[in-house]
Amino acid sequence: MGAHLRSDDGVLIGREHEQEQVQDLLAALPHKGRLLHLSGAPGIGKSAVLRFAAHEATRQDICVLSTTWAPAERQVPHAALHRLLHPLLPHSGDLPPRERGTLDAAFGADPAAPAPRDLARPRCAC
Repeated sequence: MGAHLRSDDGVLIGREHEQEQVQDLLAALPHKGRLLHLSGAPGIGKSAVLRFAAHEATRQDICVLSTTWAPAERQVPHAALHRLLHPLLPHSGDLPPRERGTLDAAFGADPAAPAPRDLARPRCAC
């Protein structure tokens, strides 16, 4: 069963279970980070669920960042991360030193490569 998002109002038709998961995820954000994993065959509505999640987050004044990947960037380290976070770099000084150091390394300001555990713990105040 596919999911459909009416582009005019952000309403997801069907997928009540996924809608509930998105709402639970957003409700938990003030207390802890969460992850929504979408997988499945092409055409089953993953993108519609993702758009629903972004719409709901925006409606609740939650910062939503998104990016895409291009095959030409395969050899460019942290290309998607750069595109995703570049607009927020002027605010990186607000981050704790460890997180700022990780971003500096990923963006080439620090020659040290970030540890994978540091990249897996992003924190952003949008």
